[in-house]
Amino acid sequence: MTTTAPRRFQILEEGIDEAEEMLALVTMTTQPGAYRPRTHAPGHFMGIRDKGRLVAMVGERT
Repeated sequence: MTTTAPRRFQILEEGIDEAEEMLALVTMTTQPGAYRPRTHAPGHFMGIRDKGRLVAMVGERT
């Protein structure tokens, strides 16, 4: 039997509009870190959100 649980998390592309929240997440978890306010600009980043709050992210700079 297969059941489908409601999806709790959203996986979204993150960009300039989320830059401040992305920086806050990184500085909360990594000190010192290589992530700066515009680190996301030359790359591609995805965020995992729980009830709209950014809780994790992954990406690469190109």
